[in-house]
Amino acid sequence: MSSPLLVVSALPREIAPLARRLLGARLRGMAGLAAWQATLSARTVVLVATGCGPGPTMAALGTLIPELKPACIVSTGVCGALVPGPRTGHLLFVDSARREGDSAPRPASRELVGPAAAALSEAAIPLHLASMFSAPRVVCSPGDKARLAKETDTTGIDMESAWVAEAADQAGVPWLGVRAVLDEADRPPAMDYGRFIQADGTVSTMGVLLHALVRPWLWAALSADGARMKEASASLARALTRLLATLGTLV
Repeated sequence: MSSPLLVVSALPREIAPLARRLLGARLRGMAGLAAWQATLSARTVVLVATGCGPGPTMAALGTLIPELKPACIVSTGVCGALVPGPRTGHLLFVDSARREGDSAPRPASRELVGPAAAALSEAAIPLHLASMFSAPRVVCSPGDKARLAKETDTTGIDMESAWVAEAADQAGVPWLGVRAVLDEADRPPAMDYGRFIQADGTVSTMGVLLHALVRPWLWAALSADGARMKEASASLARALTRLLATLGTLV
């Protein structure tokens, strides 16, 4: 039996639309996390929401990699754009990832980059080749994004890709990253959602709701954020369906 393809995101809502597109996808608990197991082109695909940030990501992969022995790991989810150009719903194909303190970015698996980029281009969604900066906290202000773009020479920002790359490299497992832009370089979200990330990497929905309840001036912007999340996750579902079908023939 071939090893599965492992797809990891921070939050369930980033990969739930993909799960709905895959044959026989069923929700299951795995290492205490929200996860789906499905089949695509006769290949097993496992989708796992690890939680936001480096700690939950590394903890989850420390269990998932030995247990599943994946043939490939795809880091996915939404991200922020650091430079003008990528818009909400556009794809960032992550050819390398870095974090603060890294002497050089970690490259994605070179043997997979070409075929993966070709598969993603068939999804008819604007695609940008990107180096990703992974931060330990949410960064959303246009000023901070512009500074990071200049200092790190990266295109997008998330909180997980560099740690996924580290875990995959340590285990000798090929990896790729595909992200959908949520917040554009000059278009911050309605609020800093980072304040609602809990120790396990989940986001406190109740915390967000209570914060918004007494701030009605935020309601329109929050609704727009929700629409952008829906657009970004839909882009990911379309693109990843094509990507995973291709990866299944390569690894």
